[in-house]
Amino acid sequence: MKIRKAIATDRLLLSSVCVDVQRLHAENHPEIFKLPQSDDFATSFFDEILADSTTRIYIAEEEQRAIGYIFCKLFERPEGSFTYANRFLQIEHISVHPEAQRHGVGTALIEQAEKLAKELGVTKIELNSWDFNTNAHTFFEMHGFAKIEHRFWRYFVENNKSHIWDLFVGEIGLEPTTSAMSKQCSNQLSYPPEGLTL
Repeated sequence: MKIRKAIATDRLLLSSVCVDVQRLHAENHPEIFKLPQSDDFATSFFDEILADSTTRIYIAEEEQRAIGYIFCKLFERPEGSFTYANRFLQIEHISVHPEAQRHGVGTALIEQAEKLAKELGVTKIELNSWDFNTNAHTFFEMHGFAKIEHRFWRYFVENNKSHIWDLFVGEIGLEPTTSAMSKQCSNQLSYPPEGLTL
């Protein structure tokens, strides 16, 4: 198995590799996540991410076939009235093809993220994971991650329209989400991440 850094021409490759994990999320939360209709469903997303200097994506390959990837983003948040300054590496996505799972691919990708964190002088890695994804939780805990946050939603109806109340308890902690979700978290906590370069 080979782990390599993704480049701009990998946009379609990355899109196809994340189909399985996107489908998993869409099946469990169809009110939030779109079911992928084709392998190229996320090419525009990866175009943007691959051009972002604060992100790094690594691809796992076996016999020149992509079997997984990890997408990391560097954050630095200044000290504020409620919290100290916080510099950390966020694992935004980690995905391994179902047929390649339990063969050390996910471990190799986590180790690559740890290597990147050390290169950047970062002492903390964060990630987020949806409640239904218990297999992922077990995997993360096996690799030393600890749960530090609970997130609560309450659905309610007003004027025949469904709404969601979204409540965070604790600081942003452990769970893989989309970049858009991370931006939502940042907005809710009033911590706009500063531009950083990897």
